[in-house]
Amino acid sequence: MRILIGGDINPSQRDLEYFINGKSNTIFGNTSEIISSSDLIIANLETPLINTKSPINKSGPIHSAPQEAIAGIKQSGINFLNLSNNHILDHGYAGLESTIKTLDRAGINYGGAGMDGEKSSEPKKLKIKNQRIAILSYCEHEFSVSRNNYPGANGLDIIDFLDKIKHLKEHNFYTILLFHGGKEHYMLPTPNQKKTCEFFIRYGADIVVCQHSHISGVINEIDSKHIIYGQGNFVFDPYPKISEWLYKGLLIELIIKENQLEKIDYHPIIHNSFKDKNNIGINLMQDDEKNVFLNNIKSVSKEFIDDPEMVYKSWEQFSVKHKNLFYSIFNGNGKILRKINQYLPYLNFTYSKESKTILKNIITCETHLEMARTILDKDLDV
Repeated sequence: MRILIGGDINPSQRDLEYFINGKSNTIFGNTSEIISSSDLIIANLETPLINTKSPINKSGPIHSAPQEAIAGIKQSGINFLNLSNNHILDHGYAGLESTIKTLDRAGINYGGAGMDGEKSSEPKKLKIKNQRIAILSYCEHEFSVSRNNYPGANGLDIIDFLDKIKHLKEHNFYTILLFHGGKEHYMLPTPNQKKTCEFFIRYGADIVVCQHSHISGVINEIDSKHIIYGQGNFVFDPYPKISEWLYKGLLIELIIKENQLEKIDYHPIIHNSFKDKNNIGINLMQDDEKNVFLNNIKSVSKEFIDDPEMVYKSWEQFSVKHKNLFYSIFNGNGKILRKINQYLPYLNFTYSKESKTILKNIITCETHLEMARTILDKDLDV
């Protein structure tokens, strides 16, 4: 059987009418050829599907698309949507319920979120062409996760993973693990992300695909199993943003035989608006553009594999660049003051060494961090 895995889908105002009218050939371009030849087509739905807005109190952008937008996804042939992400609860429990009912009506499989914790953590088990396939979905703990058995996305839980993977391996499922985590716009994994994904592989996942970063990341192979640290966007038109990587992504094609991976291929895609602002939808990269894109991933991946310290050194350098932003966040500053502090870091004089020591202890100690989260959840009534 043939499986195709794509990244984030989020209809924008520029292409929304094409989603609503089911014009999948315009949206998905010549990727439709690969989609139509696949038996299982997976993507991440980076928005709730709603007709009534009920935005939650959260930091970061709030996404939504009308229920009718499912027409373009349905028409494309995509038949599994991952809901375990940081936006699926952007419009609360009502928004998630609306999304689930929309997918049920459309006959599209989904996983990674549910109306209680147990349903959100259930792997999706499928039998296609006599192949047993299971999809496990996890996301990092942001505003979308199910807490205390309430509706939401399936938050990362290593104990839950071990329980689930044991059963799946005993019943000979080829297991795809989707992890919505890592740092946005960063091509490498964080040190903890690397450790977690390698743990997934070591204890039974057959392939781990990280989404959320909006950039195609490095690829690592361990004992013939693969970790893809970022796919970039699938259909998530970033125009007028100027960051080139936001317009590009990676489709992952798997050939499964007798519940084992026989072949894996990578197909780079590009949003048409990257070259023509009046154009929407995506297409497969061709010729030199495709080769340059894949060779860059191969080059950085080789460096990542050859140098075990690279992930730590790069993460430290990347984090230090955001120091002023984080101090502003800790100080409770809004967007304007955060922007000022980014270029005129006045908070460097506010935070003493003792203050930084206390912050470090809160962030690095699991119990202190859990207490901080509980206090903030209570204060924010979430």
